Amino acid sequence: MRAMVFDCYGDPDVMSLRDVPVPEPQDGEVLIRVGYAGVNPSDTKVRSGESARYRYREVKFPFVVGRDGAGVVERTGSNVNGFRPGDNVIAWSATDGKTWGSYAEFMRVPVKNLSPMPKSLSFAQAAVVPVASLTAFQALFHAEKGGMIRGQKVLIHGAAGGVGSFAVQFAKSAGLLVAATCGSQNVDYVRSLGADRVIDYKTEDIGRAIRDWSAEGVDVVLDVVGSTTLPHSLDMLRPGGRLVSILTVTADGDIERDRKEAEGRGFRKITVIIDFERARDSMREITNLIDAGLVRVPPIEMLPLEDAARAHQMIESGHVRGKLVLKVADLWFYLGLRQRHMLRAMNANVKLRKSRQLPPETARNVLVIDVGGTHIKVYPMCRREPVKIDSGPAMTPKKMIRAVRTAVEGCRYDVVSLGYPGPVVHGKPIHDPVNLGPGWVGFDFQKAFGRPTQIINDAAMQALGSYRGRSMLFLGLGTGLGSALIVDGVLEPMELAHLPYKDGKTFEAYIGDSALKRRGQKKWTKSVFDVVAKLKNALQADYVVVGGGNARRLTNLPPHTFRGTNENAHKGGVRLWQPEGKRPRATTSHAN
Repeated sequence: MRAMVFDCYGDPDVMSLRDVPVPEPQDGEVLIRVGYAGVNPSDTKVRSGESARYRYREVKFPFVVGRDGAGVVERTGSNVNGFRPGDNVIAWSATDGKTWGSYAEFMRVPVKNLSPMPKSLSFAQAAVVPVASLTAFQALFHAEKGGMIRGQKVLIHGAAGGVGSFAVQFAKSAGLLVAATCGSQNVDYVRSLGADRVIDYKTEDIGRAIRDWSAEGVDVVLDVVGSTTLPHSLDMLRPGGRLVSILTVTADGDIERDRKEAEGRGFRKITVIIDFERARDSMREITNLIDAGLVRVPPIEMLPLEDAARAHQMIESGHVRGKLVLKVADLWFYLGLRQRHMLRAMNANVKLRKSRQLPPETARNVLVIDVGGTHIKVYPMCRREPVKIDSGPAMTPKKMIRAVRTAVEGCRYDVVSLGYPGPVVHGKPIHDPVNLGPGWVGFDFQKAFGRPTQIINDAAMQALGSYRGRSMLFLGLGTGLGSALIVDGVLEPMELAHLPYKDGKTFEAYIGDSALKRRGQKKWTKSVFDVVAKLKNALQADYVVVGGGNARRLTNLPPHTFRGTNENAHKGGVRLWQPEGKRPRATTSHAN
């Protein structure tokens, strides 16, 4: 199996990709085929030797780090109940310093460190859940730690990271009042998580902001970053309050001295590490919150396994929003038929000929919005040409709403179709777009527009407008790589962009917009032809439609491939609202 192994402590470059034997599960253990590995600050501290230096954890070399993983049960050891080969699971590795972690194609874990994967998440999203969510959940609610109850107030210091993001949402789901700190660039994101008071630590005095927000202080200060970054935390507590600090190993100050100082002033200072004996019970509650839609995973940035050193460098910079994940293996092609159907179900299949949100006879004026990483195209029924709005990393949903309202001023519309540049499950985006600003997940578009609104993946909307029967694969050659498949009138949004293609890189890395600029027209075109052929054969499509802004750069097209038009996005948005029996046959412009 492939694994990122290191033989001594040191900087990130001590890790190297090697071929090593697959471990065998022992009594009470399960062997996991890893799809994605979450990257945690603790991974970097084990690799660098800081954990050993502070006598927290030493390892036996050679070693593989990685606390979080998501994948499929490969096989089990003896005396294992509740899991069987083929089950989708999340795992948190043992902490004995001998058992290898998740930066490998296989990892063995004690069955107590295993939980069914949340049904609403992809493998990549699930990989960031275990350690960050368990830390936040137990810190807030376990009686011997935060012990918080409805109506109490909490300050979460460091709310934009993985633990902090979960903590804000857990707190709000439990009826707590939440103040949260973060840097200027993350204020909108933390506010979107539900925090009642967001404090920009770069421009505000945290202590003064807390006193203005809650004169009597807060019941709990949850310090995710380290006590050395919040020196006057006790001053923010009400009498009898608790200072709960996540053990960072390197920024914890003098724990015993701080504990005595807190007790001397009538407070409690508690240092938190995960209670692994109760972790499965905690994870069961966390999974229920996630699958109920009350908690979403933090934004994720994905890197290939061989870029683990780069991921550690990013973590050590101290300013990662959300979580990093390493793509270890492509489980889509590995999984059997049963699991593939489960994954397809998570993509929220959309029937082409059904629409239940509005009676067909009233859905006459459809406002179609196609959101892209470079531009947002708005198709009001009252105008012949679409309105193009510049987008980019600063574009948030609120800014988009304002710009769209200006663009369609004076135009009547009854319903809205929104093409979204990312995965959409049950009509809702599940993570913020890579090339846009924050705040898209959880935003109430229907309330903002004041009209019935359907949200669909942008590639799926273009596919819907391009479809002309049988089995069709749509590939959107834009800023990234969009994809959708339609088989016999059933639309299935796909996420093919980040699957591995060649030399450890993804399809998007070869045919996305950055690849065109980096590799040049000739090499890019050659890769497009190869990717189209491979995906067409793998998905058994009768034909392929290529759309997006870069489709026009193809002078010739691969066999059985047609070029879509910008009008197809508009056509697909209108078709979302058409009733059964009245949907016209889809057309596409032919260009061979």
